Amino acid sequence: MECWKEHFEEFLNTMPVAKPLDIPPGEELVINTDPFTREEKTKTIQKTKNGKTLGPVNIPLEALMVNPDTIAAVIYRLIQEAWELRRVP
Repeated sequence: MECWKEHFEEFLNTMPVAKPLDIPPGEELVINTDPFTREEKTKTIQKTKNGKTLGPVNIPLEALMVNPDTIAAVIYRLIQEAWELRRVP
């Protein structure tokens, strides 16, 4: 820990930059923050490559492809709840 303390003391205790960089503002980003739709989730499942697994439980994508509409409805409810509660289940 002592070596990290020394590193950051040296790194953070330097002289300020004489002339800050003049970076022009970028363009305004348009970001859709609307909740996901069931159709978007179905399309995402259908576009995912075979052989992939989902999440820490390693659900094979092929299992979801049996009935993507039903799976999309379940995933949709889960994501919707996480979105509204602003927490990951």
